[in-house]
Amino acid sequence: MYKYPDLLFTGLFYSFGLWISNWIIWFGEGSVYVENTFRYHPDYDTALFWSFLTIIPTMMTFVISIETRFYKKYWTFYGFINEGGSLDQIKESKKVMIRVLKEEVVRLIRTQGLFTLLVLLLLPRFVTWFEWKADFFELMPITLIAVFSISLVLTLSLLHLYFDDRKGACVTTFIFFTVTFLITILLLPFGFDWYGVGIAVGAILSFTYGGLRLISYVGEADFHIFTKKDPKHYQSSLEKIISKSSN
Repeated sequence: MYKYPDLLFTGLFYSFGLWISNWIIWFGEGSVYVENTFRYHPDYDTALFWSFLTIIPTMMTFVISIETRFYKKYWTFYGFINEGGSLDQIKESKKVMIRVLKEEVVRLIRTQGLFTLLVLLLLPRFVTWFEWKADFFELMPITLIAVFSISLVLTLSLLHLYFDDRKGACVTTFIFFTVTFLITILLLPFGFDWYGVGIAVGAILSFTYGGLRLISYVGEADFHIFTKKDPKHYQSSLEKIISKSSN
């Protein structure tokens, strides 16, 4: 909390961003009390629940691909810096790492995008199979888009933290929370037809910023590493790099 407060706020903004639309909509039309204790919106809450189940492919892709194939290239890059690899080794490993990172992020977006599209196309079938109400069915397209975007917000935030870009992760989740909160509040008086728009727009803007920030930051990853870390430690690394490069 004291040494890395930005990590605390990153987690809080992301968590509040996930729930803030529910909290606001619980006081809109159609919400009910459960046993006079818990506020609940049957249609919106259930639509979000089913939508969140659709991001299982994203979680699998992240763990299997990004945290295995990409991590090896990431560790090689950092290893050359920490252990005093040559300048050519650092540049080449950085190039390979960025290429693999792009491939894995594109694969993740493609996999989750196709799965979300498939669910959208099969929604009429699901309505028949599960006997969903018409109101609940109407919310599913926007909540599916919102959850698809949220999965990218989570992935990009974690990738920012891979490169110790705590500010990037914090701002990404802050945009998610703030935009979701403001738009949901503004659209609440317009009723049921606008439920879910706030969290969808908030997540889309958030992952757009996060993606652009990640591209910019990773492109200068070596610069950020040498300028942010302990000067004494990296002075030693720099001396080794210069020595090897000159030889």
